[in-house]
This record gives sequence, C-alpha cells and structure tokens, in this order.
Amino acid sequence: MNPLVSNGQRGISLVELMVAMVLGLVVVGGVVQIYVSNKQTYRVNAAVARIQENARFALDLLGRDLRAAGYWGCGGAAAQIANAVNGTGWQFQAEPIHGYEGGVDTFPSEYASTVLGNSDSFRIAYMDANSAATVTSHASGSASFTTASVHDFEQGEILAVVSTACGQAGIFQMSNSSTTTVEHKTSVPPSPGNCITNLGGAFICSNTGTSSSYTYENGSRLMRFVSRAYYIRNGASGEPALWRAYLTHSGTTAAVSSEELVEGVEDMQILYGLDTDADGTANSYVKADAVGTWDDVVSVRVDLLMRSVEDNLTSDNVPYELQGASTTPADKRIRRVFTTVVALRNRVS
Repeated sequence: MNPLVSNGQRGISLVELMVAMVLGLVVVGGVVQIYVSNKQTYRVNAAVARIQENARFALDLLGRDLRAAGYWGCGGAAAQIANAVNGTGWQFQAEPIHGYEGGVDTFPSEYASTVLGNSDSFRIAYMDANSAATVTSHASGSASFTTASVHDFEQGEILAVVSTACGQAGIFQMSNSSTTTVEHKTSVPPSPGNCITNLGGAFICSNTGTSSSYTYENGSRLMRFVSRAYYIRNGASGEPALWRAYLTHSGTTAAVSSEELVEGVEDMQILYGLDTDADGTANSYVKADAVGTWDDVVSVRVDLLMRSVEDNLTSDNVPYELQGASTTPADKRIRRVFTTVVALRNRVS
C-alpha cells in the first residue's frame, strides 16, 4: 500500500497553485515597485548632489578670478599702466573687468559664435603674483631686466612689471629666451610684439604720446599677465558648460586657448555693482550694456542656472526663475539657480 495515500497527502490542487502564483506575483510586483522607486530616488538625489557640487566648483572658480581682477602687484590699483603690447584684442588689455550682455553686446571673436542663447560673458585681467621674479637691474629706457634668481618666463609670453611702490606698472611681450634676464625689444619676432621700449607713463600702443622712459628700481617685480574670459557653450558631452578663454602663447606667438570647466551650467546672467559716490560700495546693480564707466564697477553678482545631465527626472515639467523671469522647460530635468556676489578687492581697498 502507498504510504502517501494512506497518510492523506494527495498533492497540491490547481486552485492552490494559482493562488500561490498570484501571491508570488503580488510580492514580486511590490519588490519591483520598491526597486524602481528607490532607483528613481537615487537618480534624483545623485542629480541634485552633482548640481550642487558643480555649482560650488563653478562659483569658486569665478569668485577667485573676480577677486583678483585689477591686481597690479600690490593692494589697490597701480597709479599708471604703460601697455606696450602691440595687440589690440581683449586679451592684451589691462582693463580689470569688462562684461558683455547676451543678445545685446558683441562678444570677443575668439568665442562669440559658440555662446549659448542669451547667456552673459565677462573678462578680467590681473598680474599673477605666484609667478613673481624680483628685478635687480634695469636702466631707464632699456629693454632688459635682470632678475635676482632663475625665472621660468618664456619667450612670447605677455608679462608685467610693477615698481616697488606700485606707482608705475608696465605690460609687454618677452622677446628673448633666457632664465636670468627678461627683454622687451621691438625688433624681435614675437607676435604681436612690442610697439615701444618705454614702460613709463600711462598709454596703449594706439596712443604712445604720453609714454616715457622709466627706471624700475631694484625690488620691482616681474609677473605673468593674466587675461581670461568666462562664457557658456556646449561641452564635449553635448551638455551646456562653463568655459574659459585665456591668454597663452604658442612658441613666440601670443594666443588664446579655451577650456571646458564645469558641465551642466545652462546659463550665466551677470549684474555689475556701480559705485557712483566713491565710497567703495555699490549703489546699484545693472546689466553690462547699462554700465557707463567700467571703472565704477566694484562688485559683481553672478547667477548660474545649473541643470541635471539626465532628463525625465521629475514627474512634471518644473519651472525656474532667473533674474525675475520664469521659464518652464519641457525636458523634466532638475534645475537650480545659484547666486553669489563678489567684491572686486582691488577696487574697494
């Protein structure tokens, strides 16, 4: 006799099997739903964290350069600057800051065609104290400096020199190849070259009438001249990004290069703080095309619109507000607006 039959165990009925399958599907469906929900939550949290980190990095980069704008070797502005560089482009100008209003102003040709939408742009200039070399010898009107120690300046670089008391500064292109002297001759091939050997007075090459010879005393400093522009364009991934164009050199020729800095920066809008009563504090904030005199700008307000790299992260299209204008994109991305106000230290000191 079959013991199973004798014990009353006759197997599982079809109804029981169907009920078990349904219960199993309910459990699996719940697990899948939890997984999908957790995955979506992870995507959202990861996107927000990435946006915040990119914004923090971008604002730090912008703030660092804005705070350095107009540094000519010591606190405050140099009394006068002699600019002997023969170039006429933005990259050779000693103007501490200059902005361009998107959709209104003409941007520098080096990146004008790539700027996204009506995003703004600005450029800054200053001397890099981290690259300083001390002058030990310079004769009035001569085109040669002797340095106290070996320097790393290269032929073709745009350099600056500032007197010990910051009463006089000069900008020029290095014309020789040496590690102990720096020359700024007008007859040597570097491009764009120097229009004059005098580094005294306040002038640019289109008007050298106020130029004069000047002896930079022992203790004067030689530094690299920094000129940079910030703007928004598509990056290597196809996503909008913060870019920087900067003055460099290729061989003995001064040049402009560009680099992608931060991904996910969709727009940059800038307002400039104008000090109209000379008390070192901004009386009003205006757009670039409303700035009458750039010497009046003492602070800058930067608004960055950051967006997630991935789309379809939100269930609905989410609006955002940038400088009073509300927009509702249709890509269901996450967007955040980050704002900072930076004082131009060398204008308010």
